[in-house]
Amino acid sequence: MTSVTVLDEGWQLRGFLGDDWQLHRAQLHARRGRDHGWVPARVPGSVLADLLAAGRVPDPYVGTQSLLSEWVPQRTWVYRTRLRTPGLAPSERAFLEFDGIDYSASFTSTGSGSPRTRARSSPSWSR
Repeated sequence: MTSVTVLDEGWQLRGFLGDDWQLHRAQLHARRGRDHGWVPARVPGSVLADLLAAGRVPDPYVGTQSLLSEWVPQRTWVYRTRLRTPGLAPSERAFLEFDGIDYSASFTSTGSGSPRTRARSSPSWSR
């Protein structure tokens, strides 16, 4: 049986200095309600658009306000969401496919057999 689940809702975004996000892995997968520092995000989308929508940066297209957003690319940005999948039979496989992802993106997942991969030209993961 083949089914497709579109993952375009329920995303959140948070910025970290450098690789500090790795020190906060437990928080990355924390339950909802412990969302300190996380802002709603749209996927597909962009960090700057999400920060603008959340009121964290001023409109960069007005006057010289873009100067007030120069800190944004100096952070490592982490997106998170919850994947809800039906149970799989032992002979079934699930595939996670990214149609567009930054070339330097990493993917992590909680649960057994959790992968961490660097994006490739056609990033996907199977279990």
